[in-house]
Amino acid sequence: MQTFISRIAEEILQSPGPLHKTLVLLPNQRAEIFLREALRPHFSEPTLLPMFATVDGFISSAANVLVVEPLVLLLELYKSYSAVQLETYPDKEVESLGSFLSWGQTLLADFGELDRYLLDPKLVLGDLYNAKKLEEWDLSLEKETPLMRR
Repeated sequence: MQTFISRIAEEILQSPGPLHKTLVLLPNQRAEIFLREALRPHFSEPTLLPMFATVDGFISSAANVLVVEPLVLLLELYKSYSAVQLETYPDKEVESLGSFLSWGQTLLADFGELDRYLLDPKLVLGDLYNAKKLEEWDLSLEKETPLMRR
């Protein structure tokens, strides 16, 4: 059975025009690695392959936008978080970078999703705030009130 990647490799090889003038857009760099491996058996001597680009890389290049590395973003987020934490709780010790990194990546990914889908941060984060407040309620049965029963 022929794999999807091998079918794509054959499509590229059968495309009109010189191979080295072809641009192949891929979802990520991992796909590029597999596609290069699928093309390898078709050549017995050194050959110029098509140009490969990820969708994100292509868009940032076409839009002339700089894509910042995640580690740089995490450090900037930590600086901002520390400044706000110090301003809000001046008597409390600022969280260490190591501790922040354990959950900062998730926060950064969440911010990326908000941006990617053009969501209103006030609505989404407001819902998260309300869900967190509900988690703080102690609903154990030994402290059940008539209101909780209803």
